[in-house]
Amino acid sequence: MNERITHADFEELLVRQRHEPLFTDDATRLQAHLATCKRCRRFDAALDAGLKSLASQPVAVPAALTAATRLRLRRLSAELAEAATRMRLIVGASLLAGSLGLLTARALWLGVDWLGRQWDVPVGGLALLFVVVWFAPATLGGLAAVVAHSRSAGAWRVPERRQS
Repeated sequence: MNERITHADFEELLVRQRHEPLFTDDATRLQAHLATCKRCRRFDAALDAGLKSLASQPVAVPAALTAATRLRLRRLSAELAEAATRMRLIVGASLLAGSLGLLTARALWLGVDWLGRQWDVPVGGLALLFVVVWFAPATLGGLAAVVAHSRSAGAWRVPERRQS
């Protein structure tokens, strides 16, 4: 299927490439067309000149807006830094808990096995006891940490409706 591509299509590609990357075939087709089409080259140059002209125009921004934006950015930056610190603590605690869990798994299994032999408990009961003693506390602790973090980060809050 060979579609006929118009100058308007190439002009649209010229505009689009200013704010997003083009697919390889579109970019290749555009460059080949620009090499042979004076009209589209003029459009491209006019587009560049227009954008440069707009970019060079001063924009008056009220001081109150600038101050409010800076304050909001500082607050957001502080919140992100605090969240990153909390996340590092959670990751560190998780790594420590996981490492200790791996280190103690063999010893715990030997202890559970010894208890099972002493009390004549079947292997299924031993496995259940092992899971409850070894997995459950870490899993519940991890879930509690995630829930606490989510609540403190506001993930479960109902957003307030703003009046405009």
